[in-house]
Amino acid sequence: MRLKAFVAGVVLNLFVLGPLVLLLDSESSLVMPAMIITYGISGVILGYLLVNADWRLGLWLVAFSFLMLPFHILFADPVNWDWNRELKGLLAHALIVVAACLGTEIGAIIKRNRLKSR
Repeated sequence: MRLKAFVAGVVLNLFVLGPLVLLLDSESSLVMPAMIITYGISGVILGYLLVNADWRLGLWLVAFSFLMLPFHILFADPVNWDWNRELKGLLAHALIVVAACLGTEIGAIIKRNRLKSR
């Protein structure tokens, strides 16, 4: 179950969010809301489809992003630090984790309620 969530996160990053960032430009104000919504919807779908899912599955969904973070830090060009922008980015990434975890929990709740009603 964790492996499926991790693979879904890899696919989401490489084939959905990667092209989205390239199309919109990484500095666009639409990128972070689109990422938050995408992770939330993906979390709901995973929570609904996988057996015994709960909010912790959302952590596995975003794990690939956090595994890629050291590579981004090591191999990206250095930029000037703007603390206001960096804190907003950190908050946005925290919201991505919250959206993924909340989405998987909502999907699991929907599935449990549907199974109980049958």
